[in-house]
Amino acid sequence: MSPLLIQPLPFEAPERLVLIENGFPNSGLSGVTSRTSNVRDFHTQARSFEGISGFNAFFDQISYNLSGEGDPARLVGVNVTANFLDVLGISPVVGRNFVEEEGHWGGFVDEDGGPRAIILTNGFWIRRFGGDPSVVGRSLPLNEEPVTVVGVLPETFDFSSIFTPTNSVDFLLPWPVSDGTDNWGNTTTMVARLRPGVTIEAAQADLEAVIVGLAEAEPDRRCLAATISGLQERIARPFRSGMFLLAAAAALVMLIVCVNLSNMLLAKSPRRRCEMAIRQTLGATRPRLVRQLLIESVMVSLSGAVAGVALAGAATRFVSTRSGLEIPMLSSISIDATALAFTVGIALVAGLAVGIVPALQVSEGREAEALGGSTRGGGGSRGARRFREMLVVAEVAMACVLLVFGGLVLRSFQRIMDVDLGFEPTNAVAWQLRSSQDFETLEETVAFYDEMVSNVEAVPGVEAVGLVDALPLGMNRT
Repeated sequence: MSPLLIQPLPFEAPERLVLIENGFPNSGLSGVTSRTSNVRDFHTQARSFEGISGFNAFFDQISYNLSGEGDPARLVGVNVTANFLDVLGISPVVGRNFVEEEGHWGGFVDEDGGPRAIILTNGFWIRRFGGDPSVVGRSLPLNEEPVTVVGVLPETFDFSSIFTPTNSVDFLLPWPVSDGTDNWGNTTTMVARLRPGVTIEAAQADLEAVIVGLAEAEPDRRCLAATISGLQERIARPFRSGMFLLAAAAALVMLIVCVNLSNMLLAKSPRRRCEMAIRQTLGATRPRLVRQLLIESVMVSLSGAVAGVALAGAATRFVSTRSGLEIPMLSSISIDATALAFTVGIALVAGLAVGIVPALQVSEGREAEALGGSTRGGGGSRGARRFREMLVVAEVAMACVLLVFGGLVLRSFQRIMDVDLGFEPTNAVAWQLRSSQDFETLEETVAFYDEMVSNVEAVPGVEAVGLVDALPLGMNRT
C-alpha cells in the first residue's frame, strides 16, 4: 500500500497544508489551477492562512539544456513561488531558499529584472555533482544563460514523487506572481498553510467572503473561485479506492491460505493422535502437547512469512523504480521495520489461529482408543469431518470472490486499453526539441526545422515525421 495512505506527508505540520482549487469541474487541469492574481489577492486578504504559495502546473511544456558542465543534459525545472518552500516547511539541506528579488525571474516567462537563481533537487545534485556542496553559489549555463545555484533540497522532499509522479524534476526556479504570469490564465496550483486552530470549513468561508469582495471590485474578473481540501487527502483521493481494494484482495488471499493450512493440520490430526497418546502415556501433559503443536504451526506460518517478505522485497524494488506510474510517493515504498514487525505479528497470529483447533483435537486424550488403532484409516470424528467440510466450503467461497474480483479488474483494464485515442500510438516515438541557435527571422526558424525533419525522414525505418507544439492529450487540451 502506498505510504501516502498510511504516513503523513514529509512536511512540517502536514495536517495544516491544504490545496486551493479553482472549483470548475470538467475543465481538466484548468479546473484545478488558478491565475496568479488569485494567489496574490488570497494571500493578502484572507486571514485564515499563514501563507499561500503555488507552482506552475504546466512546467512540463518546456525543458532546459545544461551545457558546459560535463556532458550536455536535458533538464526539467518547476516554477514555484518564492515562498513555496516556506509554506511547506522545507529548508534546503545546503544553501538557502529563494529571496524576494529572485522571484521576479521565471525562466521562460518574460519578466523584468531579478537575479537568475535555481534550487537543485537532491537526486539531481547527487547524480550530476556527486553531492558536492560547493555547487551552491556556482553559475550554471542553463539554456546558454548563466543561472546561480542558491540551494539544494533535502532528500526527504521529492517534489515529483508527491506533486507530479510521472515527471522527474531536476530543479526549482521562481514563478513570478505578476501581471505577466497572470496573463497566462489558469496555470498555478495553489498550496496553502492554515493558521493553527483554523479548520478547512472556516478557511473556505473566509475565502468565499474574499471572493465576493473581489468580484464586486472587479466585475469582469474571470476564474475567481476556490475550493479548499486537505493536501494529503486531495492527493490520495484518486488512489484510495484502488489501494484498499488491493489490500482487501491481499487479506482474502491470506484468509484462504490460513483456511487451507488449518484444513491440512486437521487432516493430519487422526494420524498424529497415536503419537500424542504415546507421549501422554509416557507422562507428557496436555498443555505441553498443545504448546508443541502450536509451535509447529507457528513455524510453518513464519516460514511462509519469510518467503513472502523475500517476494515482497523483490516486487517492491521493481514497482518503486517503474516510470510512468502516476502514484504519489511510489519511490518511497519499502519494507521497513514497521512492515517487518507487522508481518511477524500476522504470521504469529495466523499460526496460532490455524493451529489451535487441530492441537486441541489431537491432544484431547483417549489414549486407549488411539493406541488400539481405532483411528487407523479413519477421518476423525463426525464433528471433525463436519468442521473440515465447512472450512473447504469457506475456502472455495473466498476463492470464488477473489476470482470474480480479479475478473472484474481485468475486464476494466481491458476496456481502458480498448479506448479509441483518436490516433495510433504503436511504433510512434516523440521527443522534445530546443535549438541553442538564435534565429533572426521566422524563415530561418522554419528552414532549420524543415532540414531537421528531412534528416530524420532519411533514417532507415522511419515512415513519417511531423512537428507539433504539444503531443496528443497533452498541455491540457481535450
